[in-house]
Amino acid sequence: DVFADDWSGGKDQVLRTFKKVRNYSIKKGDSWAFHTLRHSHATWLAEAGVPVRTIMYLMGHKNIETTLRYMKVTDQSMFEAINAL
Repeated sequence: DVFADDWSGGKDQVLRTFKKVRNYSIKKGDSWAFHTLRHSHATWLAEAGVPVRTIMYLMGHKNIETTLRYMKVTDQSMFEAINAL
């Protein structure tokens, strides 16, 4: 079982679980770092309509510019923006 019922191991347990999932699911030659999840987290929150200041707070950033660097523009979000016109 990849995910345990008890997450009392804190960040080390989360990192071990990430590595287990990564090693199980990626193709050879691909490279995923745990830090990549922060970019995904910020992007998905933005796509869900969460205000940038809230994302900034959730990610623990002091400057909005840092949060904006984490938020990526996806093809889906561009498609939705164009359709909104």
